[in-house]
Amino acid sequence: MTRWYEDYYDLYLSGQYTFKIAELHKQYGPIIRISPYELHVNDAAFFDTLYNRQEGVWHKYDWSVDAFATKGATIWTADHTLHKNRRLPLTPFFSKAKISNQEDMIMNHVQALFDRLSTFVTSQKTVDLGAAFSAFVRDVVNEYIFGKHYNDLGKEDFDAGMVISMNNTKDFIKAAVSTDDDGPRTLVHEIVQSKLPPPEKSFERVFEEMSTTTGAGFETTAAVIRIAAFHIYNNPEILQKLRTELAAAPDHGWKTLEQLPYLTAVIMEAMRLAPAIATRSARIAQDKDLVYADWRIPAGTPVGMTIHLLHQNEEEYPEPKRFNPDRWMDPNAWQLGGG
Repeated sequence: MTRWYEDYYDLYLSGQYTFKIAELHKQYGPIIRISPYELHVNDAAFFDTLYNRQEGVWHKYDWSVDAFATKGATIWTADHTLHKNRRLPLTPFFSKAKISNQEDMIMNHVQALFDRLSTFVTSQKTVDLGAAFSAFVRDVVNEYIFGKHYNDLGKEDFDAGMVISMNNTKDFIKAAVSTDDDGPRTLVHEIVQSKLPPPEKSFERVFEEMSTTTGAGFETTAAVIRIAAFHIYNNPEILQKLRTELAAAPDHGWKTLEQLPYLTAVIMEAMRLAPAIATRSARIAQDKDLVYADWRIPAGTPVGMTIHLLHQNEEEYPEPKRFNPDRWMDPNAWQLGGG
């Protein structure tokens, strides 16, 4: 077996190897070899073993991350130690407490979305909700990460204006990298003022980190909102259940909303159908063997799993292509990402 097998499905057949892997699992079982060097597991019970590790040296598979141009980004860093060091200044910025403190900012953008959509009611024009949701997410993410946004919601057709945004972002990063001002703390400042060595604070490295972080937050989040909105309004029963629960809530603040079981179930189901990455993500346990069922996987072996395949597993999710929030109302249901 060579990599030409994978190349055929991903290059000649335009990115179909993920689905070929699904076929191979049905034929050969939950653990298979997908290249001369790499194994793939399609079993939610193995998820925590591979990804929620606490001890040892775990590398990302360099072959799978080398394809990405932004190699300075933490998410595409293969080496265990370098990844850990790069992640350290980022982690506090994405804590629940940090995000909760931005509730007013987020709600301001929610109101801006409502106000913009109301103009379409008045004008009787058709609105592209997908584009509106994308613009909303970009404004929130940009303001959260950079302390400013580019008012994509206010653009005539919700145009991303990504070239202008990126140029402005470059200028912002250059200024942050070259100064020690005491302005608003942004993710750029967290990196620049961290204990990372100087090469890790260069403009090029920080820009790759920021462009990857914002890019990861843009369409992945917007896709979840689009899927949820479509299925909510396409299913009167789901819409009614959600309206009833929201109407009974004492308020619509962050802490209240996250305690609503049916709203949570709707969000979980939308996330299940809109996985952030459709391809596998391989890890290497460098200093210990892994065990899956009756198989012992030697240390140093790349092992991957694919979230999309886990979320479409018929054993875990009967009728996996159907939007069914009720499947999450069972307290024993698998946690998202684990099955």
